[in-house]
Amino acid sequence: NAAANQQQQQQQLALKSEVTKLTQDLATEKQGRQGAVEKAVQAQKKHSEAGIEAGVTAGREKIASTIRSSVDAAVKAEKERGEKETKKRLEEFERDEKERRREERLEFKEAMDEKQTDINEQVEKEQAATKEQDKKLAAKDKEVQELESALGERGEELETARAEVTALQ
Repeated sequence: NAAANQQQQQQQLALKSEVTKLTQDLATEKQGRQGAVEKAVQAQKKHSEAGIEAGVTAGREKIASTIRSSVDAAVKAEKERGEKETKKRLEEFERDEKERRREERLEFKEAMDEKQTDINEQVEKEQAATKEQDKKLAAKDKEVQELESALGERGEELETARAEVTALQ
C-alpha cells in the first residue's frame, strides 16, 4: 500500500508538475499571443495613422489643387473678360472717333459750302456792280463821243470863222 501510495503521490506530483508546466506554457503562450496581438494592434494603429495622415495630405493636396485650378480658371476668365471689355471699348472708341470725324467733315463741308455761297453772292454783286459800272462808262463814253463830235463840228465852224475873219481882214 505504501508503495502504491507513494506511486500515486509520485503520479500526482508528476501530474501537478505537468499541470504547472502546462499552465506556465499556456501563460507564456498567452503572453506571447497577447504581445503579438499588441504588436499587431500597434502596427495596425501606426499603419492607420500613416494612412490617415497620407489621406489627409492627399486631401489637402487635392483641395489645394482644386483651389489652384479654380483660381487659375477665375484669373483666366477675368483676363478674357478684361480683354473682351477692352476690345469692346476700343471698338466703341474707334466707332465714336469715326463718327466724330465724319461729323467734322460734314460741318467743314457745310461751312465751305456756306463760304462758297457767300463768295458766289459777292461775285454776283461784283459782276452786277461791274455791269452797272460798264453801263455808266458806256453812257459816259457815248456822251464823250457826242461831245467830241460836237467839239469837232465847233472846231470846224471855228476854223471856218477864223478863215472868214482872216479873209475879211
